[in-house]
Amino acid sequence: MDSQRVFIGIDAGGTRSRLKGACLPDVLSIDREGPGANPQRVGFDASATILVGLVNEALAAARDARLAGLCLGVAGIGRDADRERLAHALREGL
Repeated sequence: MDSQRVFIGIDAGGTRSRLKGACLPDVLSIDREGPGANPQRVGFDASATILVGLVNEALAAARDARLAGLCLGVAGIGRDADRERLAHALREGL
């Protein structure tokens, strides 16, 4: 049997982070909330840890799931160098 595919979107602000996910082919909605993950406030490593933790929680909620898509909106990463730094930290964590 093919594994479940999970598509995730995260809105990470300064005070909280919200994750919405969908698991396919079974229709399973995943909602998670965590602390703020603005790397200018909490640091890049802490931001990546928060975001990776949310993704892992969502994958655990959808047993036998694999991450098929991830979209992030993160406050505090307006500069290219900041986006690249956070992306690198996320790749290391996922």
